[in-house]
Amino acid sequence: MNNLVIVVLAGGKGTRMKSDIPKVCHIVGDKTMIEHVVESSRALQPEEIVIVVSKSNIEDIRRVLQDTDVRLKIQYESLGTGHAVISASPCCNAEKDLLVLLGDVPLITTRTLSKIVSTKYDAVLVGFRNKDITNKCGRIIIERNRIKKIIEYIDATPFERKIKICNSGMIWIKSEYVPYLNFLENNNSKGEYYLTDIIEIMVEAGLTIGFLEAGITECMGVNTQEDLKKVNKIYSGRSSQKIKAPQKGNQKAPQKGNQKGNQKAPQKAPIKAPKKSPIKAPIKAPIKAPIKAPIKGPLKNIRNGL
Repeated sequence: MNNLVIVVLAGGKGTRMKSDIPKVCHIVGDKTMIEHVVESSRALQPEEIVIVVSKSNIEDIRRVLQDTDVRLKIQYESLGTGHAVISASPCCNAEKDLLVLLGDVPLITTRTLSKIVSTKYDAVLVGFRNKDITNKCGRIIIERNRIKKIIEYIDATPFERKIKICNSGMIWIKSEYVPYLNFLENNNSKGEYYLTDIIEIMVEAGLTIGFLEAGITECMGVNTQEDLKKVNKIYSGRSSQKIKAPQKGNQKAPQKGNQKGNQKAPQKAPIKAPKKSPIKAPIKAPIKAPIKAPIKGPLKNIRNGL
Protein backbone atom coordinates (compact mmCIF):
# COMPACT_ATOMS: atom_id res chain seq x y z
CA MET A 1 0.00 0.00 0.00
CA ASN A 2 1.99 2.96 -1.30
CA ASN A 3 -0.27 5.44 0.47
CA LEU A 4 0.56 4.08 3.92
CA VAL A 5 3.19 4.95 6.51
CA ILE A 6 3.52 2.74 9.58
CA VAL A 7 4.92 4.23 12.77
CA VAL A 8 5.97 1.78 15.49
CA LEU A 9 6.39 3.20 18.98
CA ALA A 10 9.44 1.64 20.64
CA GLY A 11 10.94 4.38 22.79
CA GLY A 12 9.58 3.27 26.15
CA LYS A 13 12.07 2.78 28.98
CA GLY A 14 10.64 -0.58 30.02
CA THR A 15 11.76 -0.17 33.64
CA ARG A 16 9.29 -2.80 34.86
CA MET A 17 11.13 -5.43 32.80
CA LYS A 18 14.06 -5.05 35.24
CA SER A 19 16.53 -5.79 32.47
CA ASP A 20 19.42 -4.04 30.76
CA ILE A 21 17.99 -5.17 27.43
CA PRO A 22 15.57 -2.67 25.82
CA LYS A 23 12.02 -3.99 26.22
CA VAL A 24 11.28 -4.41 22.50
CA CYS A 25 14.52 -6.39 22.07
CA HIS A 26 13.38 -9.23 24.31
CA ILE A 27 12.76 -12.52 22.54
CA VAL A 28 9.36 -13.98 21.72
CA GLY A 29 9.73 -17.38 20.09
CA ASP A 30 12.49 -17.10 17.53
CA LYS A 31 12.94 -13.33 17.26
CA THR A 32 12.68 -10.06 19.15
CA MET A 33 9.36 -8.33 19.75
CA ILE A 34 10.24 -5.45 17.45
CA GLU A 35 11.13 -7.90 14.66
CA HIS A 36 7.70 -9.53 14.98
CA VAL A 37 5.97 -6.16 14.61
CA VAL A 38 8.13 -5.12 11.66
CA GLU A 39 7.52 -8.46 9.95
CA SER A 40 3.73 -8.10 10.29
CA SER A 41 3.95 -4.49 9.12
CA ARG A 42 6.00 -5.29 6.05
CA ALA A 43 3.28 -7.67 4.82
CA LEU A 44 1.07 -4.59 4.22
CA GLN A 45 3.69 -3.25 1.78
CA PRO A 46 3.72 0.29 3.22
CA GLU A 47 5.71 3.07 1.65
CA GLU A 48 7.73 3.39 4.83
CA ILE A 49 8.09 1.90 8.31
CA VAL A 50 9.36 4.29 10.95
CA ILE A 51 10.46 3.09 14.40
CA VAL A 52 10.35 5.76 17.11
CA VAL A 53 13.16 5.04 19.56
CA SER A 54 14.90 6.77 22.44
CA LYS A 55 18.48 7.97 22.81
CA SER A 56 19.18 5.08 25.17
CA ASN A 57 17.89 2.19 23.04
CA ILE A 58 18.59 3.31 19.47
CA GLU A 59 21.87 1.39 19.12
CA ASP A 60 20.39 -1.89 20.37
CA ILE A 61 17.38 -1.57 18.08
CA ARG A 62 19.60 -0.60 15.15
CA ARG A 63 21.63 -3.79 15.63
CA VAL A 64 18.48 -5.92 15.77
CA LEU A 65 17.01 -4.33 12.64
CA GLN A 66 20.25 -3.80 10.71
CA ASP A 67 19.13 -6.02 7.84
CA THR A 68 15.82 -4.24 7.34
CA ASP A 69 14.89 -1.07 5.49
CA VAL A 70 13.10 0.63 8.37
CA ARG A 71 13.90 4.19 9.45
CA LEU A 72 14.70 5.07 13.06
CA LYS A 73 13.60 8.38 14.59
CA ILE A 74 14.54 9.51 18.09
CA GLN A 75 11.99 10.87 20.56
CA TYR A 76 14.30 13.07 22.57
CA GLU A 77 11.81 13.73 25.38
CA SER A 78 9.28 11.32 26.88
CA LEU A 79 6.22 13.50 26.43
CA GLY A 80 3.65 10.87 25.57
CA THR A 81 2.47 8.72 22.69
CA GLY A 82 1.15 11.66 20.69
CA HIS A 83 4.51 13.39 20.93
CA ALA A 84 6.20 10.13 19.91
CA VAL A 85 4.17 9.93 16.70
CA ILE A 86 4.89 13.57 15.88
CA SER A 87 8.59 12.74 16.38
CA ALA A 88 8.30 10.56 13.28
CA SER A 89 7.81 13.67 11.11
CA PRO A 90 7.96 14.51 8.28
CA CYS A 91 6.22 11.24 7.46
CA CYS A 92 3.17 12.29 9.49
CA ASN A 93 1.52 14.67 7.06
CA ALA A 94 -1.61 14.95 4.94
CA GLU A 95 -0.16 12.92 2.07
CA LYS A 96 -0.10 9.41 3.56
CA ASP A 97 -2.43 7.31 5.69
CA LEU A 98 -0.96 6.64 9.12
CA LEU A 99 -0.98 3.36 11.04
CA VAL A 100 0.44 3.47 14.56
CA LEU A 101 1.59 0.20 16.13
CA LEU A 102 3.37 -0.69 19.35
CA GLY A 103 6.76 -2.36 19.51
CA ASP A 104 5.84 -4.28 22.66
CA VAL A 105 2.69 -5.87 21.18
CA PRO A 106 4.30 -8.68 19.13
CA LEU A 107 1.29 -10.96 18.59
CA ILE A 108 -0.70 -8.65 16.31
CA THR A 109 -1.33 -10.47 13.04
CA THR A 110 -1.11 -9.36 9.45
CA ARG A 111 -4.71 -10.48 9.00
CA THR A 112 -5.92 -8.00 11.62
CA LEU A 113 -3.70 -5.22 10.28
CA SER A 114 -5.13 -5.77 6.80
CA LYS A 115 -8.63 -5.24 8.16
CA ILE A 116 -7.60 -2.00 9.85
CA VAL A 117 -6.24 -0.36 6.73
CA SER A 118 -8.92 -1.70 4.36
CA THR A 119 -11.55 0.84 5.30
CA LYS A 120 -13.23 4.00 4.08
CA TYR A 121 -13.65 5.48 7.55
CA ASP A 122 -11.72 8.52 8.71
CA ALA A 123 -9.97 6.62 11.49
CA VAL A 124 -10.07 3.12 12.96
CA LEU A 125 -9.51 2.14 16.57
CA VAL A 126 -8.35 -1.33 17.55
CA GLY A 127 -9.85 -2.47 20.83
CA PHE A 128 -10.52 -5.61 22.83
CA ARG A 129 -12.75 -6.81 25.64
CA ASN A 130 -11.25 -7.53 29.04
CA LYS A 131 -13.36 -8.86 31.91
CA ASP A 132 -10.65 -7.82 34.36
CA ILE A 133 -11.67 -4.24 35.10
CA THR A 134 -8.48 -3.69 37.11
CA ASN A 135 -6.36 -3.69 33.94
CA LYS A 136 -4.62 -0.38 33.28
CA CYS A 137 -5.54 0.00 29.61
CA GLY A 138 -7.42 3.05 28.39
CA ARG A 139 -11.19 2.69 28.05
CA ILE A 140 -13.17 3.36 24.88
CA ILE A 141 -16.16 5.56 25.71
CA ILE A 142 -19.23 4.85 23.58
CA GLU A 143 -22.42 6.89 23.77
CA ARG A 144 -25.55 6.21 21.71
CA ASN A 145 -23.66 3.59 19.72
CA ARG A 146 -21.00 6.11 18.74
CA ILE A 147 -17.39 6.26 19.82
CA LYS A 148 -16.95 9.45 21.80
CA LYS A 149 -13.38 9.31 23.06
CA ILE A 150 -10.69 7.25 24.75
CA ILE A 151 -9.93 7.91 28.38
CA GLU A 152 -6.64 6.76 29.87
CA TYR A 153 -7.01 4.59 32.97
CA ILE A 154 -5.18 7.05 35.19
CA ASP A 155 -7.62 9.82 34.21
CA ALA A 156 -10.77 7.66 34.23
CA THR A 157 -13.53 7.89 36.83
CA PRO A 158 -14.45 4.80 38.90
CA PHE A 159 -17.44 4.31 36.59
CA GLU A 160 -15.32 4.57 33.42
CA ARG A 161 -12.82 2.06 34.79
CA LYS A 162 -15.60 -0.55 34.88
CA ILE A 163 -15.93 -0.36 31.08
CA LYS A 164 -14.73 -3.63 29.54
CA ILE A 165 -13.98 -2.30 26.05
CA CYS A 166 -10.31 -1.37 26.15
CA ASN A 167 -7.99 0.50 23.83
CA SER A 168 -5.10 -1.45 22.33
CA GLY A 169 -3.07 1.65 21.46
CA MET A 170 -3.14 0.82 17.74
CA ILE A 171 -4.86 3.28 15.44
CA TRP A 172 -5.19 4.07 11.73
CA ILE A 173 -5.85 7.63 10.50
CA LYS A 174 -6.79 8.70 6.99
CA SER A 175 -4.18 10.90 5.34
CA GLU A 176 -6.08 14.21 5.26
CA TYR A 177 -6.78 14.02 9.00
CA VAL A 178 -3.27 13.17 10.16
CA PRO A 179 -2.60 16.92 10.70
CA TYR A 180 -5.14 16.85 13.53
CA LEU A 181 -2.17 15.63 15.59
CA ASN A 182 -1.23 19.31 15.83
CA PHE A 183 -4.21 19.84 18.14
CA LEU A 184 -3.08 17.44 20.85
CA GLU A 185 -2.72 19.06 24.26
CA ASN A 186 -1.12 17.93 27.50
CA ASN A 187 -3.77 19.01 29.99
CA ASN A 188 -3.96 15.67 31.83
CA SER A 189 -2.64 14.17 35.04
CA LYS A 190 0.67 13.17 33.44
CA GLY A 191 1.23 16.35 31.48
CA GLU A 192 1.74 14.26 28.33
CA TYR A 193 0.44 14.42 24.77
CA TYR A 194 -1.81 11.37 24.40
CA LEU A 195 -2.28 9.98 20.91
CA THR A 196 -5.68 8.72 22.05
CA ASP A 197 -6.97 12.30 22.34
CA ILE A 198 -7.02 12.49 18.54
CA ILE A 199 -10.26 10.49 18.61
CA GLU A 200 -12.21 13.07 20.59
CA ILE A 201 -10.85 15.83 18.35
CA MET A 202 -11.97 13.99 15.22
CA VAL A 203 -15.38 13.14 16.68
CA GLU A 204 -16.02 16.79 17.50
CA ALA A 205 -15.07 17.65 13.91
CA GLY A 206 -17.89 15.39 12.68
CA LEU A 207 -15.65 12.62 11.37
CA THR A 208 -16.39 8.89 11.46
CA ILE A 209 -14.44 6.53 13.70
CA GLY A 210 -14.44 2.82 12.95
CA PHE A 211 -13.89 0.19 15.63
CA LEU A 212 -12.22 -3.17 15.12
CA GLU A 213 -12.44 -5.59 18.02
CA ALA A 214 -9.40 -7.84 18.05
CA GLY A 215 -8.68 -10.80 20.29
CA ILE A 216 -7.21 -9.98 23.67
CA THR A 217 -4.10 -12.05 22.95
CA GLU A 218 -3.31 -10.08 19.79
CA CYS A 219 -3.43 -6.86 21.79
CA MET A 220 -1.40 -8.16 24.72
CA GLY A 221 1.44 -5.81 25.58
CA VAL A 222 4.64 -6.80 27.36
CA ASN A 223 5.61 -4.70 30.37
CA THR A 224 7.04 -7.26 32.80
CA GLN A 225 8.94 -10.52 32.69
CA GLU A 226 5.70 -12.27 33.64
CA ASP A 227 4.00 -10.70 30.60
CA LEU A 228 6.88 -11.94 28.46
CA LYS A 229 6.36 -15.51 29.69
CA LYS A 230 2.63 -15.33 28.89
CA VAL A 231 3.24 -13.99 25.40
CA ASN A 232 5.87 -16.65 24.71
CA LYS A 233 3.44 -19.34 25.81
CA ILE A 234 0.75 -18.01 23.45
CA TYR A 235 3.23 -17.73 20.59
CA SER A 236 4.41 -21.29 21.22
CA GLY A 237 0.81 -22.48 21.11
CA ARG A 238 0.27 -20.74 17.76
CA SER A 239 3.38 -22.37 16.34
CA SER A 240 2.27 -25.81 17.57
CA GLN A 241 -1.12 -25.41 15.91
CA LYS A 242 0.56 -24.62 12.60
CA ILE A 243 2.74 -27.72 12.85
CA LYS A 244 -0.19 -29.97 13.78
CA ALA A 245 -2.42 -28.67 10.98
CA PRO A 246 -3.37 -31.58 8.65
CA GLN A 247 -1.38 -31.64 5.44
CA LYS A 248 -2.92 -32.18 2.04
CA GLY A 249 -2.94 -35.86 1.08
CA ASN A 250 -2.20 -37.18 4.57
CA GLN A 251 -5.73 -38.45 5.17
CA LYS A 252 -6.94 -41.67 3.61
CA ALA A 253 -10.46 -42.05 2.30
CA PRO A 254 -12.54 -44.66 4.15
CA GLN A 255 -12.89 -48.06 2.44
CA LYS A 256 -16.04 -48.73 0.49
CA GLY A 257 -18.40 -51.38 1.83
CA ASN A 258 -21.98 -52.52 2.11
CA GLN A 259 -22.38 -51.78 5.77
CA LYS A 260 -24.77 -49.03 6.78
CA GLY A 261 -23.07 -45.83 7.76
CA ASN A 262 -20.11 -46.03 5.38
CA GLN A 263 -18.86 -42.51 4.74
CA LYS A 264 -17.48 -40.91 1.63
CA ALA A 265 -14.05 -39.33 1.45
CA PRO A 266 -14.12 -35.90 3.13
CA GLN A 267 -14.85 -33.11 0.71
CA LYS A 268 -13.17 -29.72 0.80
CA ALA A 269 -15.44 -26.98 2.06
CA PRO A 270 -15.79 -24.02 -0.28
CA ILE A 271 -13.67 -21.06 0.71
CA LYS A 272 -15.80 -18.15 1.80
CA ALA A 273 -14.81 -14.72 0.60
CA PRO A 274 -13.88 -12.38 3.46
CA LYS A 275 -16.38 -9.75 4.42
CA LYS A 276 -15.68 -6.44 2.80
CA SER A 277 -15.68 -4.40 5.98
CA PRO A 278 -15.43 -6.11 9.39
CA ILE A 279 -15.06 -2.76 11.10
CA LYS A 280 -17.99 -1.37 12.97
CA ALA A 281 -18.65 2.34 12.76
CA PRO A 282 -21.44 4.79 13.53
CA ILE A 283 -23.45 6.38 10.74
CA LYS A 284 -21.29 8.87 8.94
CA ALA A 285 -21.89 12.40 10.07
CA PRO A 286 -22.91 14.85 7.35
CA ILE A 287 -20.33 17.41 8.44
CA LYS A 288 -16.68 17.05 7.54
CA ALA A 289 -13.64 19.21 7.90
CA PRO A 290 -11.06 17.97 5.39
CA ILE A 291 -7.59 19.37 5.83
CA LYS A 292 -4.78 19.39 3.32
CA ALA A 293 -2.02 20.90 5.42
CA PRO A 294 -0.91 20.78 9.05
CA ILE A 295 -3.12 22.92 11.28
CA LYS A 296 -1.80 25.40 13.76
CA GLY A 297 -3.80 27.18 16.41
CA PRO A 298 -6.29 26.43 19.15
CA LEU A 299 -8.69 23.53 18.96
CA LYS A 300 -11.74 25.82 18.95
CA ASN A 301 -10.96 26.75 15.32
CA ILE A 302 -12.24 23.40 14.09
CA ARG A 303 -14.95 22.95 16.69
CA ASN A 304 -16.89 26.12 15.93
CA GLY A 305 -19.90 25.49 13.76
CA LEU A 306 -19.74 21.67 13.98
